Amino acid sequence: MSGIIRAGSGEIALRDVPGITPPQLIGRRGEAAAREHERSFPGVVVVCDWEILSDADIATLSPSMCALALQDRAALERRREIAAARPPADVPLRSGDPDRTREVLRRARVDMSLLDVTHPDYIRLFTDLANQINLLEDACDEPRTTFVIADKAAPKPKGPTESEKSIIAGMAIAYRAQGIADRKAAVEKMDDPNLLRAILETEDEEQIRDLIVRRLFLLGAT
Repeated sequence: MSGIIRAGSGEIALRDVPGITPPQLIGRRGEAAAREHERSFPGVVVVCDWEILSDADIATLSPSMCALALQDRAALERRREIAAARPPADVPLRSGDPDRTREVLRRARVDMSLLDVTHPDYIRLFTDLANQINLLEDACDEPRTTFVIADKAAPKPKGPTESEKSIIAGMAIAYRAQGIADRKAAVEKMDDPNLLRAILETEDEEQIRDLIVRRLFLLGAT
């Protein structure tokens, strides 16, 4: 595999992280050190070999490893976006681009809500996303969300029946007929994950979409 092409001064290869030992460059052994370096130096992105596999390389992998490689690629892009949205160290945090940071936060929350507990690397992906979301919440001056790792042994909730889907569709239509303030108030009281997911598909107000994702977190429907 060819060497890493650095896209900017804020990116370094794992092998260039101070203190990295040769054994940590084998497999994923150096991942903890990479994330620790990023936490110590906000704005720096440590790029690991397994995060930059080409499409041709990924195509040769097993389905499970292919999914993992794509998750790694997406996680790298999120970290790049977070680093790019962060202002220089000598500039107050709130002077960064708040709209860009909030958009990155919104997409990270959606990614967390879609994370599959049965994924073979669920805990690592969960931890990575949780850390990224908390850093973005700090940047947006929002309270940190407390995340709880899902129990893989717990049975997955069954989806709605056909009759329930019909009822949910009707409720979603009624919801969309309301004004923004009423929709926001309605979401704050909802406790049906299936209904929340249904209205998330059609809701176009970013503030309400964020609120829906937060409600799903609180209900454990992630």
